[in-house]
Amino acid sequence: MSGWVRIHAGLLQRAVALTVALLLASCGLWMDSEHMLARAQKARAEGDLNAALVELRTLLRKDPQMLEARAALGEVSLEMGDVASAIRELELARNGSLPLERVAPPLARAYLAGQRPADALALLDSVPTVSTVASLSTLRGTSLLALNRGAEARQAFETAVGIDPKSVDALLGLASAVAVDDVAAALATTDRA
Repeated sequence: MSGWVRIHAGLLQRAVALTVALLLASCGLWMDSEHMLARAQKARAEGDLNAALVELRTLLRKDPQMLEARAALGEVSLEMGDVASAIRELELARNGSLPLERVAPPLARAYLAGQRPADALALLDSVPTVSTVASLSTLRGTSLLALNRGAEARQAFETAVGIDPKSVDALLGLASAVAVDDVAAALATTDRA
């Protein structure tokens, strides 16, 4: 009987070791940072924001200087409605070496969500490509509109529509800016959207 117990005890030890190894591997302890970032991006793309959030936080505990992960964590936080965390993470990424063009769009959206349109406008005005990228011009227009600067907002939205005539956000923003002076023209712009 003792031989039988030794055989089964050995099998049980191997099964436990294999289970522990699989659990550790699934937690990401043996993965490199790039692989963990890819897993987080995949989870986000599939709509699993909680999994992406956990993966990114785990990654940043392991590699706090990975600015792309910090920016991604800010974006996921914003999508989950945690504006304060989004702003904090995106500002950390901006203060690092990530290109401003990478960080400005989500950080401007976070500032706008946090009722900070002046900060969003200042950020967007520091981006050299703001007048050549429709989404940046749209965010700039939204910031101006929130600051009650309707004529400038209209111009920013017109720039965005000129760059991308099919941009629904730009067309709706333009309609909002136009509505200040001409409701009928705003309705026509809304129909275009």
